[in-house]
Amino acid sequence: MNAKNLPIKFGLLALLVLMSIWSLFANKVQLGIDLRGGHSLVFEIRTGEAEIARLSGELAKKEALLAGATDPGLQEQLKTQIAGIKDTIAALEQERGNLGDLQERMIALLKARIDPQGLSSLDWRPMHPNRIEIRMPAGRKESLQAKLAYDRELEKLDAGNIEPYRLEQISSEKDPQVRQAMVAELSGGDQRRADLFAQYVQAVDRKAAITAGIEEIRVALAAVPTSTAAPTADQIALADKLESQLAELDVTNSQVSDIRRALLGTNLHRSAIDSVFQSYLTSREAAGIKSSQELEARRQRFNDGLAGLMEKHPTRKEQLEVLVARYKEWAESRRQLDDPSDLIRMIRNAGVLEFRIAPLLATAPGHVGSGFISAQRANQYIEILKNPEEGPEALRRRNDEYLWMPIRAGSDKYTGMITAETGGQKYLLVHNRPAHTMLQNRSDRRWALDRAGVTNDDSGRWAVSFTFNDAGARLFGNMTASHHGQQMAVLLDDEVYSAPTIQATITTSGIITGSFTIDDAKHLARTLEAGSLPAKLNPEPVSMNTFGASLGEENLRQAIRAGIYGAIVVVAFMLVYYLLSGAIANVALALNVLLVLGAMSMLNAVFTLPGIAGVILTIGMAVDANVLIYERLREEQQKGLSIRMAIKNAYERAFSAIFDSNLTTLITCVVLGWVTTEEVRGFAITLGLGVV
Repeated sequence: MNAKNLPIKFGLLALLVLMSIWSLFANKVQLGIDLRGGHSLVFEIRTGEAEIARLSGELAKKEALLAGATDPGLQEQLKTQIAGIKDTIAALEQERGNLGDLQERMIALLKARIDPQGLSSLDWRPMHPNRIEIRMPAGRKESLQAKLAYDRELEKLDAGNIEPYRLEQISSEKDPQVRQAMVAELSGGDQRRADLFAQYVQAVDRKAAITAGIEEIRVALAAVPTSTAAPTADQIALADKLESQLAELDVTNSQVSDIRRALLGTNLHRSAIDSVFQSYLTSREAAGIKSSQELEARRQRFNDGLAGLMEKHPTRKEQLEVLVARYKEWAESRRQLDDPSDLIRMIRNAGVLEFRIAPLLATAPGHVGSGFISAQRANQYIEILKNPEEGPEALRRRNDEYLWMPIRAGSDKYTGMITAETGGQKYLLVHNRPAHTMLQNRSDRRWALDRAGVTNDDSGRWAVSFTFNDAGARLFGNMTASHHGQQMAVLLDDEVYSAPTIQATITTSGIITGSFTIDDAKHLARTLEAGSLPAKLNPEPVSMNTFGASLGEENLRQAIRAGIYGAIVVVAFMLVYYLLSGAIANVALALNVLLVLGAMSMLNAVFTLPGIAGVILTIGMAVDANVLIYERLREEQQKGLSIRMAIKNAYERAFSAIFDSNLTTLITCVVLGWVTTEEVRGFAITLGLGVV
């Protein structure tokens, strides 16, 4: 035993013990599927068969239209659309041809993103023919209770929103008293809503009256005898009146639509709430932010966003205050994978990074070219977005020159660019032509990332850096060189994260900014580094089931009881046989168990039933080491050596045997952790930590 630097060694030991105790109280130890139960989620892999069939039919229609088209402009447009459809079909065909080990490749990539260290006790299973099952442990009790309380408040807020079908009911209701009761219920004490409903009822009644008048005029016109002579004065008067009524009906229809849109605009959408709550910092996240300015800015963003919601919805202020309190309780207690919704959110990321130039709104006659769009044309695209019959996907279906892409909640501002909002989601207009894009899954434009990692932006906020391979660096350099001074939208999985101005030619690397938490940034970096999935995975599970502990509560209690009894026997033996030395060894055993559990808590490793066996075996190995040392100590004392020299020789000469046994055990733990199932991996982790 080396007696040098004992104060430093004991100080380090005390620090580790305090850290373990703090982590156990703050994070606790998460139980695995076999001890707590969990959730089974089955996801389906989209192999593209149905999409290829649909696109082939659309391609045939476009080619038929091209064969009969005579207008040069229409011909050019159809040729572009046909080329885009063929590119998509070719990419899908290529994916379909590489499906041999698709499930295993998908599982390997998802593991690298979601649980790279294998500490979350996720169980991945391929299912015939094109599905993947993921089994995850149930969340902690306090986190689940907090989530349920938060969900209940969200449902109360949703109940206060106006559904479009309720407006149709008001329009068709003839009984004034019933209609008044419906309006009072939907107004909910909100004076602004009440005023809008009053205008809506008047406009709807006026529309009904005009429509009835038009029908009467048409009936009167039909009753007038027709003749080849010039129309009579009555016919002319009726025709003029009909034209006037039709014009008035158009105006009234427009008013009804405007008021209807205003009423639906009073709804408090979950997307708006999520956008605000995304800026909330938990105590753990706040502790990880080094910049006091960024810390204050994040807190100010949350407070400003919340104040804006309450100002826009004053009658729902109390509900929002309760919702905020419930969200804070849940946010403080939750962990990365506490709920199936967390896993679904992480699965949803396909890992496709792309870049598109975003045109600016022309504000002067000199603004011409692809970098700008006139206000008139921008309004046309906005009308398409807000039209319920078209929406954001209409431009993609047409393979238009521009596309609407959703903006990630809480991301940067987009001054000067064309943005619009519909259904509570904000969108950015971006280019859709090869000269203004850098996309993936194109046969002639293969590129990838070499690496990705977590960094900070100029304001000290968490961000994600990335570095291209040679092909990517060349393409990115060409794109940035061709669009100096323009805005480049950075998209991940077709969602806009930021749109910085291109100031100079950039080749090898870039950065993705946004209101990220450290967990968001780490997951995004892992997603990019693992690469995009070889096929599309349906983000909504085909099935989702919850199950209890596989061994049952009674078996669990018996296992823990056996572990406790075994530990008591070991402790008693050491005390009786070795007396004071045995007491010292028992203290060391307790510290060993404490350090193992503390390390598992700090690593967010999941504790399984085999993990309990690993802890018990760790105790046995530690006792074995103590027995070797103490028996050697007795031999050295029998030789007549001083106590100091006897202790030194006992530790030194027993070390080789202890080292050999621990090293072989550690090798076994590494192999088990590498090749075995998730439950048995818990045994390897606990035993390995104990050995170390």
